[in-house]
Amino acid sequence: MAISYEFDEKENIVYVTATGFLTSLDIMNYVEEWFQKINKPGVIELIDMNGVCDFLIQHSDVTKLVDRTKESVFIRPAYSVFIASNAASKKISELLKVLIRQAEWNAFFYHSKQDAINALGAIRAVLPRQ
Repeated sequence: MAISYEFDEKENIVYVTATGFLTSLDIMNYVEEWFQKINKPGVIELIDMNGVCDFLIQHSDVTKLVDRTKESVFIRPAYSVFIASNAASKKISELLKVLIRQAEWNAFFYHSKQDAINALGAIRAVLPRQ
């Protein structure tokens, strides 16, 4: 799988790493795992895209993803924080921004891991306590 993650339940953060050649299927599988294994309110995703070297995302799959994440039983992350500093990860981040806007998602994009980590403190400060 091109997407791996660890869920820190105590901190309510999912640390996600995307590597290699990323496809629509990889993203859809991750969303389904989220739905099955995490799916709780107030979770923050920290998504490191810097290991992505290329990607293939099909338009029809983007539509499926948007529809899936709008379902009422799907509890979206409170915030998704993307880290993208290389050329491929920046390009896929631009594509993901479109998807996220359509899905009405709270997301932030940073070019360095340190900037993203610094932002986590501010994000967590505005979240209600679970």
